[in-house]
Amino acid sequence: MPPKKKTKKKTAKRKVIKCKECGRVCKTQGGLAIHMTSHEPNRKIKMGRKEKPIDLTELNKLAVMQCTNTEIAAFFDVDEKTIRNRFSEQIAKGKEAGKMSIRHEQYNTMKKGNVTMQIWLGKNYLNQSDKLATETSLSINDLADIMATVAGMKAK
Repeated sequence: MPPKKKTKKKTAKRKVIKCKECGRVCKTQGGLAIHMTSHEPNRKIKMGRKEKPIDLTELNKLAVMQCTNTEIAAFFDVDEKTIRNRFSEQIAKGKEAGKMSIRHEQYNTMKKGNVTMQIWLGKNYLNQSDKLATETSLSINDLADIMATVAGMKAK
């Protein structure tokens, strides 16, 4: 039996990517990006999808309104992780500013004489509470009658 002929597999030719500065050949765009850091040490490697632009003014408004990260992500049409990873500090500051605004409005409402707000603020910030004072004025005879009634009910 004659020996089989070896056939070469045809492979697609890859595009050659050369470094413009030193002429080094890289197989991929990512490889070239990594290689470029040897020429520019402070260069950041940006790979992956382009970041969606997010208006920080709008982001702050939503945070002040106490929107959740999920709601903010839906507003900007991005993943919730994106909001959490890129903007958690700005959102925290915005939410704190929103709380201060709420507190300020409550204080103004109380100053205008809103008794309900005065009571609510007193309970929440001054540990005040509604104390119900109950007094009983039962005599010994009244107590004896009640006990006799209860005893009669048990006997039935």
